[in-house]
Amino acid sequence: MMASMTWTHRCALALAFLYCLALPMAQAQPPSAAPASGAPALATEEPLPDVESLRSQLDRLPATADGNDAVRALQASYAALSAGANRIIEARTRELNDLNARLGELGTAPAPGTSEDADIKSQRQTLIRDRNAVDGEIRLARLIVVDARQRSAALRTRERDLFQAQLTDRAPSPLGAAFWRDLGQAW
Repeated sequence: MMASMTWTHRCALALAFLYCLALPMAQAQPPSAAPASGAPALATEEPLPDVESLRSQLDRLPATADGNDAVRALQASYAALSAGANRIIEARTRELNDLNARLGELGTAPAPGTSEDADIKSQRQTLIRDRNAVDGEIRLARLIVVDARQRSAALRTRERDLFQAQLTDRAPSPLGAAFWRDLGQAW
């Protein structure tokens, strides 16, 4: 009976056998390595950039570039800095909301001259200090986004103006005699 089997039959039988062996192992593995907290797992989450480093990178970038490739690279750098600053804004806004909620749980500060528990007063001062620091970082990140967008827009405007100048250099103005002379000669 084995002699009448072709190579195709033998390969199909071997594949079916391997599939039957692999099936129980695939079912035994956990579906994913999700965190126990129930939060979605991020494959590779980059750490948040620092606002000061983004600002220094923005300050080091040139205001202009020559050539299409250099302009595209500079535009990409502006976009990357803006994306990094937006990531900071998103993350720090969540922190700011959490700090504001915790401050709301403590309630408003008592009127001057009245006493308050020293522990609550200390917590309130720490939360206010942390909230102001996070708020300042958000504001600086927003400034980076605005600066990057403005520089990118200025670069686009400069490139558009250069392109228009190149177009007008190639053809004489319709207000001049050379344009009409060339048109008459072509006619």
